[in-house]
Formats: sequence, C-alpha cells, structure tokens
Amino acid sequence: MQRSPKTLGQKIKLHRLHQGLNQKQFSQLLKVDPTTVKFWESGERKPSEKMIEKLYKAIKLNSKYYLNTI
Repeated sequence: MQRSPKTLGQKIKLHRLHQGLNQKQFSQLLKVDPTTVKFWESGERKPSEKMIEKLYKAIKLNSKYYLNTI
C-alpha cells in the first residue's frame, strides 16, 4: 500500500507526475525557473501562498490541500 504524501514537496511532485509533466514542463506552466520546482519538491523552499494558488489552477486541486502542509 502506497503512503499518502505528507509534505508540501511530496504533494507537488505527486500531482506533477500525475499530470504527466517533468519539472521543466511544470515550471514553464507556472512561469518559474525549473530549479524552483526542484527546491519545492525537495523541501528546500516553499512556494508563497500566491504561488500555491497558481499550483491549484495548474494541477486542478483545492489550494487548502497544499496550505494544510505549510
């Protein structure tokens, strides 16, 4: 049985992969540098609340899903 993602970075990566996007494609969709996505997914940095709204629209999920891990 697969565990549910617990960190914000894990959630971002899971849903990016579910959309069939690599980090570069995902970063282009969000208009950020690919290293930004890498930092989010590794947990080195967290996106701002404004960027979380963009994530919500890009991945079609409720932003509260992401905000619960911040």
